Amino acid sequence: MAERALSAVSYLEVLFGCHDTKECLLVQELLEEEFAEVIPLTEDITLGAIKLMQGFVLSRRPGTNDVLIAATALVRNEPLATGNRKHFDFVPGLDLRIFRPSISGRNVVHG
Repeated sequence: MAERALSAVSYLEVLFGCHDTKECLLVQELLEEEFAEVIPLTEDITLGAIKLMQGFVLSRRPGTNDVLIAATALVRNEPLATGNRKHFDFVPGLDLRIFRPSISGRNVVHG
């Protein structure tokens, strides 16, 4: 299995969802176990996000975090796995992989 990477923005979004110290520690432990790399923002990612926002701000109203996450995948030429298709389906050239949580706790990815 290929090593998985996580955008720094996605990491921050997950931490933001924590409700207490114990949950934050568990989330951090899970992220460290599941992801080989946290991808920092770079100048290229920032410029790519700006370009996406300029191109789609009026027609699609993307979220700031979403354009940063999409730009990260585009700059690195890697697929983006998400459970929120509508947040990313308009981005040209983005290799979008949709996942759905399953009852067994394992995520199912659809290309």
